[in-house]
Amino acid sequence: YLNLASIYQKMDDQNKAIKFLRKGIKVDPYYAESYINLGAYYIELEKYDEAMKILENGLAVCNPESEAAKKLRKNLELLESVAG
Repeated sequence: YLNLASIYQKMDDQNKAIKFLRKGIKVDPYYAESYINLGAYYIELEKYDEAMKILENGLAVCNPESEAAKKLRKNLELLESVAG
């Protein structure tokens, strides 16, 4: 699902990219990359509330010491800087 989302994102179809990332999370709720990418898409679309929820959900399911957790925290920091 992550690959399909990436293809749709490159085709500038954020809605389909988001749809596939959400499907990926349903299939494997512990795969942090889906949360990272979905949160980034929502930030890009200025859907800050959705981005916050997704990034926090991703942090809740991954190892806090992992690289994925670092990326999620970095995206949360980015979100706070753009959303105020």
